[in-house]
Amino acid sequence: MSQTEEPSPNLKGIGTWIERGREYVAPIVQRVRAFLAGGLDDEDALSRVCVVSLIQMGGVLLTIALLKYGPRWVLGGYSLRALFQPANEADWQRDCLGIAYLLLATGIGVSATCALGYLRRWRPPVTEGIILLTFVVNIIAFSLAMARTGGPSHSFFGQLVPMQLSGILILEEQKAIKTLRKSSTRKRVWYYAAFTVVVWLVVVRFPMWFAALFGWKQMTLETSVAGFEDLAAAVLFILGMFVTAFAYWYTPRLAANFRSAERTQNVSI
Repeated sequence: MSQTEEPSPNLKGIGTWIERGREYVAPIVQRVRAFLAGGLDDEDALSRVCVVSLIQMGGVLLTIALLKYGPRWVLGGYSLRALFQPANEADWQRDCLGIAYLLLATGIGVSATCALGYLRRWRPPVTEGIILLTFVVNIIAFSLAMARTGGPSHSFFGQLVPMQLSGILILEEQKAIKTLRKSSTRKRVWYYAAFTVVVWLVVVRFPMWFAALFGWKQMTLETSVAGFEDLAAAVLFILGMFVTAFAYWYTPRLAANFRSAERTQNVSI
């Protein structure tokens, strides 16, 4: 008659530590989910991530086009022919385009989440986590681009950092209105503001660290593209204003469309 072998003391100890770890981690996970979800329903959460995907892709594609073709357009006398002429990219263009391509990858990921949301409803912690990740990546990327193109006093990217903060605060205000949880929203906005200020200060205070890290040869633009800086600042400023208005206007309308589609699907079933 065979006897069942009992687990060794070492395995018992490992199992005990795993259980203790689960007991410790589970409340933290619940708090993070509650922090991200904020009482939103699935339709509201999906509408928010879809709006963010539209803004991210539109803004990044416009920024890439501005970086790649803007200087040659300005130097060519604002003629359309200049856009199609071959031109050597400056070091700052290549560096900033590398940052922009990272943002493009983020935008593609957010857009994929939005598209899949039409097939299945994502839970609010997932979509809100993606929005938070997008905000974090944008703040870091635009701060680095600002440092690479002359710093906060000279770079046309500097204004995009506070615009990113304004955008996330608008989304948080809409969340507070929807969920009637204004007290928790007021706490979150300070977290976003603190993160933005810390990243901005670190990049501004230690730009040469990042120059050495990314292999940047210099931290300013050539004087020959001074006219392009004015154009880029104007375009990005106008883009930021329209993006802010779009986020405030379109999010509740998209959520209403999702609810209508959900009700129609349930009735048909």
